[in-house]
Amino acid sequence: MKNTHKKQKIDDFELEPVPLNAKRSWYVISLIWLAIGIDVSGLFLGALLSQGLSVYNALLATFIGSSILALLAMLCANIGFQSSVSTSLMSSTVFGRYGGKALGAINGISLVGWFAFQTDFFAHILVASLDKYGIVISNLSALIFGALLMMITAIYGVRALGKLSAYSVPLMVTLITVGLYMASSHSSVVEEPIRSPLSMGQAISYVMSIWILAAVAAPDISRYAKTRKDAILGAGFGFL
Repeated sequence: MKNTHKKQKIDDFELEPVPLNAKRSWYVISLIWLAIGIDVSGLFLGALLSQGLSVYNALLATFIGSSILALLAMLCANIGFQSSVSTSLMSSTVFGRYGGKALGAINGISLVGWFAFQTDFFAHILVASLDKYGIVISNLSALIFGALLMMITAIYGVRALGKLSAYSVPLMVTLITVGLYMASSHSSVVEEPIRSPLSMGQAISYVMSIWILAAVAAPDISRYAKTRKDAILGAGFGFL
């Protein structure tokens, strides 16, 4: 009985439709997407856009790119709700057994690269931040620490992500708001010169390229939606 309970606790329904008792509302789903969107790759994107565009154009490119991503995510989320299965299982239905495996391998390799980038960036930021307070740790230790933090929630699946996002998203938004206020109070009123000019099309492409895989994999989250409306609203609001 104990082993069965433990199995159910960490079961993410990888190979079967999500049961009704595990479904969630659009609010929880949108929080998960918000938590995914507030990451170090987003910070990297902001730094890239700020060097190539004015503030207004950078915000405009972000809004346009996010709107397109939201539309794609909503379409994919609708399919995810309809099937209630993961992206990998749906791929096998569309492309066949071997086609689904090939697509799964491509997605897996892409996500490994994303994971490596996130953990490496996190390690560099953590080492630099702690060094300002006289705390010295190795880059490898920070890398392992960050990787373990990300892996823990992945092991317990979407339900764990929903609970974590309910607490982490308000905290992250607060920290970002405070950081923006502190930065604006110490920055010059003179706008920095553009170092590497970007066209609007390039900027929109950069915005979309960072999260396009997440939009395609929207069924992995939307399969937990209680209704079609929850799936579409959760993905649309989260990405936008």
